[in-house]
Amino acid sequence: MLGLAIGVIGYPIYPEVAREHLMMYRPFSNKPKIIESDFFRGSTVVENAIIKAKNSGKPYRLAWPSSAYKLSFRPDKYKEARIALALNGGYVRIQDNKVIASINIKYPQNSFAPLIAIKGLGTIGVEEGLFWVLQKVGWLYSGKVEWVTKFKQT
Repeated sequence: MLGLAIGVIGYPIYPEVAREHLMMYRPFSNKPKIIESDFFRGSTVVENAIIKAKNSGKPYRLAWPSSAYKLSFRPDKYKEARIALALNGGYVRIQDNKVIASINIKYPQNSFAPLIAIKGLGTIGVEEGLFWVLQKVGWLYSGKVEWVTKFKQT
């Protein structure tokens, strides 16, 4: 129940992550779930990875520190947090004039995702290990998602 509540309540703030989380309540097929969206474009991390993937012809790993997850009222930092939460640990590649950001949706055994820092109180976040346990007992499923958009250089 908590996981569904987090998915629904989190949707207005972190829609892509909420969508990925809610996908985990149904088994994945052998093929990745494809989502047409360019939400991940504009991120410094992603744009640098796109350049490296294009130049090398190989997928390039996406990585952010967990501090990038924190909610911010600055539009650039907020966007980066949304993208980091949805794609951290994934890969970006260029294929058939498309940018494809692939992520294996699964929770780590031990990881705290800091979301909101409140002065004087601390940080509100999610201990992802709780959801890892739900994966292990078969209540949540893991699988691959690919976010796809046309390749346009920024």
